[in-house]
Amino acid sequence: YVTEDPCVRFLSVDSRKRGLDGPDVGPALVVHTGVPFGLKHIDHTLPEVQPIIMQHLEDVLPGLPEPLSIKCQKWRYSQVHKSVAGSPGSLVVRTAPPLVLGGDAFTHSNFDGCVESALSVVRQVKELLTTNGRL
Repeated sequence: YVTEDPCVRFLSVDSRKRGLDGPDVGPALVVHTGVPFGLKHIDHTLPEVQPIIMQHLEDVLPGLPEPLSIKCQKWRYSQVHKSVAGSPGSLVVRTAPPLVLGGDAFTHSNFDGCVESALSVVRQVKELLTTNGRL
């Protein structure tokens, strides 16, 4: 997770995560941008945005070798930029049977927001099951 760059927000060696690293296969690096960068560049073309991202990646990881290939994708709705009012963490939709919604849309868009929401969902479900006599 990258916090000090205005563009790059998250990096993952995807090939390692999927167990695909090997002597004949190079690493695959996944680069995610942050919400403010995405919103600022949402209507730009991939050829316009890709060099900007690559320059920021070089700033974050200086000396990174040139990639053999690049696949740049846009996800218009991949991250939360306006969370649910009050950031409740979760939302009870139905009490019996329990149905609780969660995710970073109920907190804030980063890993900590997802964890915070998950904990809120657990609290809500536990409370609903206790109230309904199922726990």
